[in-house]
Amino acid sequence: MNGPQFISEAEYAALPGLRASWVKTLWSSTPAHLRARMDESLDTDAFRFGRALHCALLRPQDYAGEFIVSPKFDRRTKQGKEDAARFEAEHAGAAMIDQDEADGVELVRRGVLSNPTAAALLEMADTREATYLGEIAGYPCKCRVDAVGGGILLDVKTCVSAAPRAFARACADFGYHVQFAFYREILRQNGVPVSDVVLVAAEKAAPYAVALYRMREADLDAMLPVVERAAALFRYCVDNDRWDAYGDSVQEIAMPDWSLNGGNTQ
Repeated sequence: MNGPQFISEAEYAALPGLRASWVKTLWSSTPAHLRARMDESLDTDAFRFGRALHCALLRPQDYAGEFIVSPKFDRRTKQGKEDAARFEAEHAGAAMIDQDEADGVELVRRGVLSNPTAAALLEMADTREATYLGEIAGYPCKCRVDAVGGGILLDVKTCVSAAPRAFARACADFGYHVQFAFYREILRQNGVPVSDVVLVAAEKAAPYAVALYRMREADLDAMLPVVERAAALFRYCVDNDRWDAYGDSVQEIAMPDWSLNGGNTQ
C-alpha cells in the first residue's frame, strides 16, 4: 500500500473506495438504505462541528485558516443577504462556523487537553488526520484516522455522556467496534501496527468531562468477518447496480419474550 496521505476532507470524499460509515450502514441496515445515504450531504451542523473540533485538537496550526467564525447576518433583509454573500466570498475555501459553534469547539478542546492521559496520548501520536488505502474482499477501501502512533490508534468521539454504561451503548448504537475493525485491517495492510484502539469520549456540554476507553481486541476480532462480508456485499451491489432492502418474500416474525409475558393481569 502507499502509506498515509494528508489530504482535505473534500479530497478524501472524492477518493474511490468503501469507507467505514458505509460498512456500518450495511452492518445495521440494508444496501437500499446505504444507497440512499451515499447521496446525502455531509454538510450538517454535527458534521461541521466534528470537523472543526478535530482540526482544533489534531492540527491546531491549521484551525484559523480552515474555519472562519461568521458574524450573524439578518438574511431576511436585502442588506443582510448582501453582507453575508460578501463575507463568504472574502473567505472562499474556508468552512463557516458561528460563534456558538466556535465556543463549543474551544470548550470541548480544553476538556480533552485538561485530561493528562488524553493529552499525553495525543502528544504521542505522530500521525494525525491521515488517509490510508487498502482492499477488503477484493474491493478498494479507504479510511481517515484521527491519530496513530506508538501502536495506539486514537479516536476522539463527542458524546452526551462519557459514563461507562452510556458510552458503551453509544459504541454499540453507532457501530464503533465495526468502524475500528475496518480501520485496524487497513492500517495492518499499510504496515502500521495497532496494539490498542483507544477512544477519547468527550462530552459536548458542561462540565465537558472526558473519559478514555480501550476497545477489547476480541470485540474487534469478532467484527472483522462482518467487515469482510460488508465489503463483499458492497462489491456485489456496485457490480450489479442492485441495492436490495428487506426482500420480497413473506417472513415469519417472532414476538420478543417481554411482549408475551405481560398483558393485563388485573
